[in-house]
Amino acid sequence: MSGWVSDIRRLYGEYVNGYRVDGVLPPMMALKLHHTDMVVANAKAIIEGEGMDAETAEVCELAALLHDTGRYEQLRRYNTFRDSDSIDHAVFSHDIVREKGWLDGHPHKDAILNAVLFHNRRDVPDGLDPLTLAAAHCTRDADKLDIFRVLEDRVANTDWRNDNTAFWNLPVMAAPNREVLSAIREGRPVDYQNIKTLADFVLIQVGWIRGELHFGASRNLASIRGHLAFRRRFLAELTGNDPEVDELCCRQPLGEITLDDVNAELKNGSRVLLLVRHGERPKIDNEDPTFGEALPLTAEGLRTSREMGARLKEFAGDVQFLSSPLLRTVMTASGIAEGMGLHDVEIPTDILLGNDTFYCADQHEVFELFRDGNFFEKVFEYLDTGVQRGFRQITEATDALEEWALGKFTAKLGIFTTHDLYNAAFLHERGVKRDWCVSNWVRFLDSVAIILDEDGTRRYAFLRTGLSTGIVGVPNG
Repeated sequence: MSGWVSDIRRLYGEYVNGYRVDGVLPPMMALKLHHTDMVVANAKAIIEGEGMDAETAEVCELAALLHDTGRYEQLRRYNTFRDSDSIDHAVFSHDIVREKGWLDGHPHKDAILNAVLFHNRRDVPDGLDPLTLAAAHCTRDADKLDIFRVLEDRVANTDWRNDNTAFWNLPVMAAPNREVLSAIREGRPVDYQNIKTLADFVLIQVGWIRGELHFGASRNLASIRGHLAFRRRFLAELTGNDPEVDELCCRQPLGEITLDDVNAELKNGSRVLLLVRHGERPKIDNEDPTFGEALPLTAEGLRTSREMGARLKEFAGDVQFLSSPLLRTVMTASGIAEGMGLHDVEIPTDILLGNDTFYCADQHEVFELFRDGNFFEKVFEYLDTGVQRGFRQITEATDALEEWALGKFTAKLGIFTTHDLYNAAFLHERGVKRDWCVSNWVRFLDSVAIILDEDGTRRYAFLRTGLSTGIVGVPNG
């Protein structure tokens, strides 16, 4: 824990202690203190899951700690936590922290304060700097994750069927508002003025899970904790098994997934095409204009490729391989096939998965762009602006790649081995992951997952295989 975090924790604790009566916090304030502890724990899990650097991690943790500072005074003054009947608690929290001067001297004071200010907004404002944006999204995600817990605890520990004060006097066994259903189906934020029933309140949280958690790590936590499944069961009781409501809750949304998730999708009847980054290889020489065309996998790269195949072995009878012509991608596909028990499988290749791709317009120009070692700087510019020297416009290239790849894909499971930049660009354009940095970059064997449901729906995810921590490669020899 950094000095700043420990100091602010101490100051925050002293502040909260001022609301104790005979050493005890009033019950509602105690619940808010517990909520803050849980939001901080969620933020730290997101920080770890996203591989954030120490500077970003500190800002995110402090924003999570301070986000509800104003709740104690709000309750003391107004005897309610309802902002509509009192004061905007985010603005109140921001003003109290600023006036206390706890963050004076912190190099990122404004980023932390703004993350506190924006944590309850329906939308994050445009034009925020990357650090403020990361802290705001982390705090918002962490807050939502604990709100999920609070609902589940209240259902378990109150007589909500007979006492609707447990849920702010909302009608309990009542149909949801049509506008709420439409907004969630269309992926629009819900206007809170449309909350008329308990089902509406729960459906708003379904909307959060389906499309308003920013980080892949947040979506993973929601999936692991079963938050969507709980809401599906609860809404079935509230609405009498309304099929329209159930349809909105029937699929866990995708963001960052695991190999277990891929297996589950395949078993549930979907087809899955994986655009797999090759396994571990030696580092590429910046003076090599072929970008390491002849570099093989390392022994570790071959081992983990086989392990990936073993994890997908159940679908060996209906799998299709296609590879970039580069040696390391062909070896990766062969290793995955061997792990699936498919020995001596011929691996077809296509240049459009290699150096001459939908994204790369001129290999010579790209070589000149990257040869001074500033690969990530130039790539992040490309992801941010959509254009870069030697590359095609990113949106058009992504659309072309998807249609081409799906035109080639005929099996239940597809393993198309390719390269990290193309995976990152695809995921960025499909809105799966747009906060790329060096620490969360596509690792060896990480993949784009295009999931084709039986009704023709396409879904997209970032497959973190967890089989390699490598990003750049290992030295030769």
